[in-house]
Amino acid sequence: MVKAIRDFYAYHEESDEDSEKSAEETLIAAASRIKSMGLTDESISRAFGIPATTLRRKSEQYGLFWCTDKSPDNIDRYKKIINCE
Repeated sequence: MVKAIRDFYAYHEESDEDSEKSAEETLIAAASRIKSMGLTDESISRAFGIPATTLRRKSEQYGLFWCTDKSPDNIDRYKKIINCE
């Protein structure tokens, strides 16, 4: 999923400044959502090719949360898979 998002933006042509801002906001929103699932900052940074500090700062600028949502209501939360054999 992350590779598809990164490839999309690598080849995505922008027509004006407004589109560029919305593309950046979409990218940061995706990173923020992945963070809420429980992935580490380092993993997200490596996947998107953007420093973790930049991702955190930009998410704050767009009013997005940069934390793991551990609530039971978060259906996307990363869960450890245990081998039951």
